[in-house]
Order: sequence, then structure tokens, then C-alpha cells
Amino acid sequence: MKLCELEIRRVIQSRLWITGGQKCVSVEDSAGLQLVTQSLQDDNKGLVKVYDIMYGKKKCMAFCFEVGGDAIFPFTDGKDIQFTVLSPKQKVTLNEMYLFQWGGWGTTDWRSLKSMAGPSMYLFAEDNENKVTIKPVEKPHFRIEKKGKTHMETPYERVSVVSRDSNYTATKGKARRFKRS
Repeated sequence: MKLCELEIRRVIQSRLWITGGQKCVSVEDSAGLQLVTQSLQDDNKGLVKVYDIMYGKKKCMAFCFEVGGDAIFPFTDGKDIQFTVLSPKQKVTLNEMYLFQWGGWGTTDWRSLKSMAGPSMYLFAEDNENKVTIKPVEKPHFRIEKKGKTHMETPYERVSVVSRDSNYTATKGKARRFKRS
């Protein structure tokens, strides 16, 4: 079994824009949680924490939306976008399901976002429905714009990263070996 090293390199307060730059991705809880696209009226809306993660030799990212004091981490199960919702003192263990990486198609400004969990799917901005889904179709819909400070450490102790079927975990910085119970 091959073990992958995981490292949370930094956390970046950002906006995740969709093509055209007029709308950004956020979480809405109208009839259950979903990723939606919205026009910005307020400069403090539409913010997401982007966790810059090295997974082996691959550059990946995980997203955390904060809504009403809760941290909301989207992930994919290969069929749909799901969410882990954490109250302020809860912690999530991220694995491949939460990780995304830039796809191979796009420009330096607009790129596709591919899930690391198999089967690999792409985030897809539905044109007329103002929502984000996953599809096997690669389209360069997304751009990340840094908004605010970059944190070299997680701003709160909510995140650890673990590779499924491995003996390694990482909370901040380099991965370290742990014993299974």
C-alpha cells in the first residue's frame, strides 16, 4: 500500500468566481444546502476559505464556507455535492472526498475544478439555474480571487487531513504517523 504525505500549506480568504466574474459561488440553505452562484451586493459576502493542500505531489484544495458561525465543507461522493456542517468547536477530518484540483482545461484566468475522489467529476456552473453541480464534463468555469490575508496556519482547530487507507494524518504542516485504534 502506497502512503501519501499530506500537508496543509496555507489558508486563503478568497472568492470563487464563475465565468464572467459577475457571480461568485456560495452556500445557500433554502431547501437543503446547495452550492449556488450569486451576484455580489456586499463586499463581505461570497467569501470562502481555500485550504491549499499538497496531497503527495499533487496541489489540491478544500473549500470552507462560513455561514452563521458554522463551517460548511462541500465534498463529492461521485454522484452529488454533499456537505459537512460544523459548529464552532467541532472538527472535520478531510480526505480525498473534500479535495479538488485544477483540471487540465482552461486559461490562466478561468479553469475547471476536478474532484480528487473517484470517479473524478468536475464542478459545473449551471448557466440559467444559479447553482453549482458536478458533471463528468470539463469546462473552465472558475477563478479564485484572494480576498484578505493568507493564513499560514488554520485560523481555528477545525481541520485535519487524513488519506483513506493510510497511516498518516496532518493537522497543520507536515503529515505525521498515527496509530489506528
